[in-house]
Amino acid sequence: MEEALKNLKQRLRAAHLEAGEVSMREISKRCHGAVSHTTAHQVIRGDGLPSWRSLEPVVAALGESVEDFKRLWLQARRGTEIDSAGTPTWDAAFRPRMDPETTGILNLAGAYASQNKHDEAKSMLLSYVDSGKSIDATAAIYLYSNYSYRYADVKEKYGEYVESFVKHGEVLDIEYSPTAHWLAERAYDSLNHARAIEFVQRAIQINPTQPWHWRLHGRILTSMGRYKEAEEVLFAAHETSLESDFWYSDLAKLLKLTRQFHKLEKFLRAEYESATGDSLCDLFENYIECLLMCGKKDEALSVARDAVARETDEEFYASAALISLSRVLCFQGKFEEARGAIKSSPLYPRIKTLESEYGNTLLREGLIEKGIEVLKGIYEEDSA
Repeated sequence: MEEALKNLKQRLRAAHLEAGEVSMREISKRCHGAVSHTTAHQVIRGDGLPSWRSLEPVVAALGESVEDFKRLWLQARRGTEIDSAGTPTWDAAFRPRMDPETTGILNLAGAYASQNKHDEAKSMLLSYVDSGKSIDATAAIYLYSNYSYRYADVKEKYGEYVESFVKHGEVLDIEYSPTAHWLAERAYDSLNHARAIEFVQRAIQINPTQPWHWRLHGRILTSMGRYKEAEEVLFAAHETSLESDFWYSDLAKLLKLTRQFHKLEKFLRAEYESATGDSLCDLFENYIECLLMCGKKDEALSVARDAVARETDEEFYASAALISLSRVLCFQGKFEEARGAIKSSPLYPRIKTLESEYGNTLLREGLIEKGIEVLKGIYEEDSA
């Protein structure tokens, strides 16, 4: 795991601990539904880099500084040009088209940032960008993308230039792949897909070794409805660098969107069968859901029973396994067995999610009045 990503994950898990290890469902509740409890769990406990859209509400729900975590996320997202030992990573060194002066400036800025000397990095970049007769697009946009959220003067001075460049700038003027990638994301967020494609292709042209460029390319193609091209690009990215949780990958989302469930199952089965320990617990819910998508109800039930039988000290995993088992049993019309599995657990009714699931099984069977009674009791208790 890269140092920047490792640092982000350590800080995030420490924040969760300091917040009293609140449940994932409580975090989801504090986020007002912006993230589900499973996404909150993936953000905090998963090994991969979460999207900022998922991370930001979780950070706020834990009472932490969104600005501080945005900086940590940006460092991890861009592969952090310089590691804690001061050694340039491949992405920083691989700039065959950039002149040595600009390379040196950006490397120095990255070195300052790795030591949290952001004022020095910002001042040096401002001086460099302002020194020329014309603006160096790569350096100016690098400055803006890394420091506009931290320094109001950077945002005010270069905001208009950057927005104009996103729409009309010469793509070939960008000589650094993370900056081209950032511009692609900016254009993509503005629904300017044609420009987003140009910028991400420029990022790939500069440094084809980075799978995160290819993943963004695939995401943009998916948004444009160019599914076959997107699948080819995302499959290549997956082959280059296996993602820690395939279910949340862009390729998996595309396979779900295009209803290629059996292809999705092949990837998830390989991931599930090779997993051990806690990582296995992380995967069973998604694997069960995929099996149900494929119509493999008996296999889904077998996986759910194995998950319930597995010993774990984590109440979150134990309750999630029971809920998965209950849902599969209900899917097969075995409502009484589903309720029995829930009520026989020592976690019931202490864990509210299990009590809610018990009420849900009643409603699924058509026992409306009993289901209302159970769920209404939980709601009134929570509101008291």
